[in-house]
Amino acid sequence: MRETLFNWLQPVIEGANCLDLFAGSGALGLEAASRGAGAVIMLDTAPQVTTQLTLNTKLLKLVQVEIHLDNSLQWLQTNAAIPFDIVFLDPPFHTDFIQTACHLLLEYQWLNHGALLYLETDIKLGCPSLPLPLSIIKEKRMGQVWCGLAKYQL
Repeated sequence: MRETLFNWLQPVIEGANCLDLFAGSGALGLEAASRGAGAVIMLDTAPQVTTQLTLNTKLLKLVQVEIHLDNSLQWLQTNAAIPFDIVFLDPPFHTDFIQTACHLLLEYQWLNHGALLYLETDIKLGCPSLPLPLSIIKEKRMGQVWCGLAKYQL
């Protein structure tokens, strides 16, 4: 899935402001940084995860990456909006966090015009219902995973 995603993003990742809301292993945010993203903010609620991510960014010398120990959905409601070009939404499966996060991204104006959102969820849940003006422009199914790329267009 990651190879597909970064093939989709390859034309726009250079210099992009990226947000990885549910960082976990950090694979998406770190890959974006290594491919030339201008800034990457990564959030996770687990202290051991954010500690490891911090170590990894130092080891890889990815100075454009910020790691935050925080609840992503609360963070979207409390921080001043810094518009993003790319947002990674790969929350824990069996949650409705994608829809909630999309609503918050729009409500609090976190997205630049033309921003891309990578969505990943359990194939049983399928394509999430997205608020306008977000629309799916690409999607793929692989094993037990559904992923898609949504675009923010006013």
